[in-house]
Amino acid sequence: MITVHCGLHKTGSSSIQLSLPASSTNRTVIVPRPGDDQSDVAWSRRLARLAAGQHGILSDEKLLGSPFDAYAQAHPRAGLMRKALGGREFQVIVYTRPQPEWLASVYLQGVQQGRLDQPEEFWARVADAPLLQWSAMVDLLEQESGAARVVVRAYGGDRDVVADFSNLCGFKVNVTRPAIRDNVSIAAIQAPLLLALNSDPSLTTENRNQLRHVFQNVLRPGAPMGWSAFPAPVVQAIRDCTHADWARLTARVAATDPAEGERFARLDQVWRQPLLPFPGTGLEGPGAREEMIRSLAVLANATTLPQRSLVSRLGRRLRAFARRSG
Repeated sequence: MITVHCGLHKTGSSSIQLSLPASSTNRTVIVPRPGDDQSDVAWSRRLARLAAGQHGILSDEKLLGSPFDAYAQAHPRAGLMRKALGGREFQVIVYTRPQPEWLASVYLQGVQQGRLDQPEEFWARVADAPLLQWSAMVDLLEQESGAARVVVRAYGGDRDVVADFSNLCGFKVNVTRPAIRDNVSIAAIQAPLLLALNSDPSLTTENRNQLRHVFQNVLRPGAPMGWSAFPAPVVQAIRDCTHADWARLTARVAATDPAEGERFARLDQVWRQPLLPFPGTGLEGPGAREEMIRSLAVLANATTLPQRSLVSRLGRRLRAFARRSG
């Protein structure tokens, strides 16, 4: 059977895609490449290539569009699947995640990529998006994609998403799990620092990519957890908007897969967790100064890092921010 894995973003998709070329499968495998054309014409070509084989796999979370508008392109993209794969038996696999966690991770990923959205602006843009309700997303895929089945899985808890995906597709992963790294977002406490750095208009695209590397791979390990990406009113609004949908999705999955339904039910605890402190979006907020000091100490000790000029520049910027906020 042909498999289309369409995300969602921030649910282990990058790990799945890294594992596929090393897996024991002789199927056609299509995964994202830097600079891929995201037009409908390009997607139709990729899907047509997939349709030419018997048991091909396409894994690309961008198929449904962007998480920053809650997948506004998902409806026409589902139509592309129906048209390109019509007459072929295929399954769609989608991993979901509790929306409060998912939205926070997406927001932080955006900051990491150079976006300047404030949390309230981000939430206002997606709050009323129909497909932020995951049950509506599943309805769309079942009704419009032409798939023989839509497999809905929960991301989170103790699940190894790479092993789970390979089991669903019927092949073996030949690489060890530590060699496959998730595309983790920055810690919430780091968002004020990166927002300030992103506001520098002199930064080039290369500079921003280097900043992303430093924050993601050097400064995130050891960064304090226990902070929220969003202020309490936004967190509560997200919970109020999405809790009933998670319950609907849980019941829907449990009707055909009781074990998976139990996993969904366990993740319901996300909506009842205590609210975490919000560090703010400016460098004067709680915890931001301490994180600047910690980051400077880490950078001072990173003597073997590549791109030393950028590290030096980052250090100077952080020191300037620290003086202004002191």
